[in-house]
Amino acid sequence: MNNILEFMTPKELSLELANKVKSARLYQQYRQIDLANKAGVSFASYKRFEQTGEVSLDGFLRILKALNIASLLNEILTYQIISPNEYKSNPKKLSAKRVKKRQDEK
Repeated sequence: MNNILEFMTPKELSLELANKVKSARLYQQYRQIDLANKAGVSFASYKRFEQTGEVSLDGFLRILKALNIASLLNEILTYQIISPNEYKSNPKKLSAKRVKKRQDEK
C-alpha cells in the first residue's frame, strides 16, 4: 500500500490531523469548549484548529494529551538515525565523506 502522506500537502495533512482529533473528541463526548479548557488552550484556538488545521505545536500537544492520545506520537519520538550522544562522542566518524567516481562515470 502506498503511503498517502507522501502525496498530501502540509495544509491537507493539517486538516486531516484536525479531523482525527475532532473524531477523538466526539468519541470521548467532549464539547469543544470543554476540551479546550482541559487542554489549556483558548476556545478560539481550538475552534480554529478544527476548522483550518492551524494550531501551535504546543497547543497541538496539549490537545493530544487532554484526549489521552499523545502516545500516538511514540513512533516519531523513538525514531532515531543516530543519537545526539553518538554524534557528540565522535563527529568526525559520522561526517560526510567524499565518494570517488566509479570508473564507468569518467
